[in-house]
Amino acid sequence: MPSILNFKRLTLLLLFFLAHLYAQSDSTTHEFSQDSEPAEAAADTSENDGAGEDQKPIRELDKMIVTATKTNRRMSETPASVSVVDRWDIDNSPAMSVEEHLHEKAGTTVMRVTGIGEGIPSFVGLRGIPGAFAASRTLILVDGIPTNVAGTPFMLLNLIPAQAIEQIELVKGPQSSLYGANAFAGVINIVTREGTKEPQFDVNLETGILDYWNPAVWSGGGNDNVWYSFSAGYRNIDNYYGSDSVFIRLSDGTTTKKVARNRDYWDFRSFAKVSALLSEKLKLTSHARIFLSELGFGETLHLRDSAGGYLPPEKQAPINTEGLTFLVGSYLNYSIRTNIDLILGGHYRRTNGKFLNEDVDSLATKPFFIGEIADEANTIYKRSYWKSNGNDVILEAKSHVRLGNHVLTAGIEALINSIHFGASTNAQTGEPFSHSSSTDTTIFNLGGFLQDEYKPVDEVTILAGFRVDDHSSYRVAVSPKVGVTWKPLGFFRVKGSLARGFRSPALSELHMPDLTVKPGFVLRSNPNVTPEDIWAADVGIGVVYKNYVKAQADYFYNWMEDLITPDIPKSYIGDALSDGAITHKNTSKAWGEGIEIETESPFFTWFTPFFNYAYTVTRNESVARKQRYEDVYIGLDYIPVHRGTIGSRMHVELGKALLTGKYMFTNTGPRGVLNWEKLNTTFDPNDPSPQPPGIILDNALNIQDVLPPYTILSGFKKHDVSVGLLYNDRYKLGLTIQNISNEEYLEHVNSSAPRRLIWLDAGIRF
Repeated sequence: MPSILNFKRLTLLLLFFLAHLYAQSDSTTHEFSQDSEPAEAAADTSENDGAGEDQKPIRELDKMIVTATKTNRRMSETPASVSVVDRWDIDNSPAMSVEEHLHEKAGTTVMRVTGIGEGIPSFVGLRGIPGAFAASRTLILVDGIPTNVAGTPFMLLNLIPAQAIEQIELVKGPQSSLYGANAFAGVINIVTREGTKEPQFDVNLETGILDYWNPAVWSGGGNDNVWYSFSAGYRNIDNYYGSDSVFIRLSDGTTTKKVARNRDYWDFRSFAKVSALLSEKLKLTSHARIFLSELGFGETLHLRDSAGGYLPPEKQAPINTEGLTFLVGSYLNYSIRTNIDLILGGHYRRTNGKFLNEDVDSLATKPFFIGEIADEANTIYKRSYWKSNGNDVILEAKSHVRLGNHVLTAGIEALINSIHFGASTNAQTGEPFSHSSSTDTTIFNLGGFLQDEYKPVDEVTILAGFRVDDHSSYRVAVSPKVGVTWKPLGFFRVKGSLARGFRSPALSELHMPDLTVKPGFVLRSNPNVTPEDIWAADVGIGVVYKNYVKAQADYFYNWMEDLITPDIPKSYIGDALSDGAITHKNTSKAWGEGIEIETESPFFTWFTPFFNYAYTVTRNESVARKQRYEDVYIGLDYIPVHRGTIGSRMHVELGKALLTGKYMFTNTGPRGVLNWEKLNTTFDPNDPSPQPPGIILDNALNIQDVLPPYTILSGFKKHDVSVGLLYNDRYKLGLTIQNISNEEYLEHVNSSAPRRLIWLDAGIRF
């Protein structure tokens, strides 16, 4: 059992430390302002300003960020690899969702199966670290509040309408020293817009082919003491961007297409934030969010009529997932002195998930198989219903202390996550299927962190910190980090860092009852999986010369142990199983290394070319060393070796009109994946020749190992463009075309990527 006593001692140590700093600090009072940032960050603006007062840049290259250190810092001052999507890009980019904005950044890989808001599986891979099979390795924040659903495999990137987003901050590499368990690959923080004294009201509508609709509204305003920001929007699109097909890989290695019905998507998103100055030193900020969605995931195949015959495809039932997320929270910022800020708060989140599918109701015989039901004639499927309900409570306290050349950040966070996994139920009778059961489970996590940003001289910033987490289901984890930024010249930086991170298994990986995803494919939890570990190092050089050029080159290396990957355990195969199952296991070791290059140069106010490239090599040592894979490059799932983007931004003033535009060309190299779905193969144990793909038998016909084939997905090229006209800073009209050449490629091992999508964008500002 974790030691709670250790955390009591840690808490007392942190409180004593803060009290000691308070006693030594300046006793001058501080008038609280809306922009509470360290003095070093606020003052360091001279070298990063634009070309001058007479030529203000449309985009500032060296932006202010908060995610990397939990303090307001310029990107060039942080010893971490950071990318930012700013408000200009959000307004004018051909991207339609957060993951598409991220996809244009170096070292970022996005993989979706369906939908523009959520999908299974769906992940963002950072720096050669892939997304997890049934969870997320990247921490997603909105205004610093986690959105990851701890108990389920969902990764929700699009909870907030784009109209409400000020910028998206992407910090690559493990950040567990500040954020704990889920910041294994990095952190994405969606920073929302603030209301101003002048009320603002934006109404926007996007509509196009493939039944795409996206109306949204944002409003912000306030006065000297209270200000607010509110948004709401509805989105709808046809059949995974109208791809209309899935790719089916046959046993001989060939590929065929199958019409993909019922893969539509819709969601409703609303967001509200209210801030109030309760006194000169006291600020209260409250958040509220609601997210509703429904995702088509195909149609059933095996439902029968009253006579026992299969229903025709047009009368089979839809397979849908439905989701609800509700969040409320408040944070109190107390400016104790000129150099000490204390933040107290927390939030509550409720998540409901539903899955409508088909499941096995009765099985006359138990055949020997992997994946598919061998004796399909004797297998009866019924319409099924599955649900989960989760409750998250996070309480936290942190303090920023500016003491001489030090900026100290310390904090304590407590998480309680409880979830109910329902049984797979017959949708007609309401009775659970005999093979299914429900589970209720709860986890606790207590974490404390301490970080010091130290400037021994003006040219050098040293960051050192660590975090300790005490998790109820496994152990205590310690996550240190150290980083250095050196500015030998005002416009030239050298930075490097070394950090450890970890990811705790999600409740869906640990305790979720068997869930039939499709016939022959059951997702099964494994209570024996342990946390994943990573050590990561990077070093980079960068140039930010006024607002004329920005360039960054980074080398990184990741060493990972105990990655949680899919598995078919030997004990589950044969008579012990009534349908095929995929579960989870810890692999021993994996690594990845690479080089990232990013540059943009706004030499003219109206035209900004940009370019980025990532070379990434990864290897799963526990798989690659097996004889089956010798002489084959076995990279981690869906991580391309080569990927690059080149494009340009346009910003032309035409009297009262402003013409904007953005073009992107992305070239993604081949990606590989261990194809577990290829194991959906029936075979006779008395006839081991030929053996099915991936099944290793001994002379006694016992299964010794399950090794899925490594499937290579071809590379692809993609062109996207967006142009817009803003008149009198009020009326907006735009046109966007994604995948201009209608490139056809696989984004997932059995799902085609979206085809060409065209939409119009119209808006008005008050």
